[in-house]
Amino acid sequence: MQAKDIEESLQSIQQQIVAKNYSQALALLERFEQLQPEHVEGLYMQAVCQRYQGELEIALQTLQRLKRLSPEHGRGFQEEGHT
Repeated sequence: MQAKDIEESLQSIQQQIVAKNYSQALALLERFEQLQPEHVEGLYMQAVCQRYQGELEIALQTLQRLKRLSPEHGRGFQEEGHT
């Protein structure tokens, strides 16, 4: 994926999250993850959606993966606190 494509995908996903369409956002994130499995912003968004859908254990697993990839990702720790 080109940087422009990544940015557009993340913007589309963010729009779904803002609109509280978490299932749709997770579907988009699933496709995004197939192309960018270690993209920390995608993992962060995935954990947010999982938390909002009440999938707390899955969200925590996603955050663990995010922290392994990017230990300095502060919002990942913040999201863990919300979960």
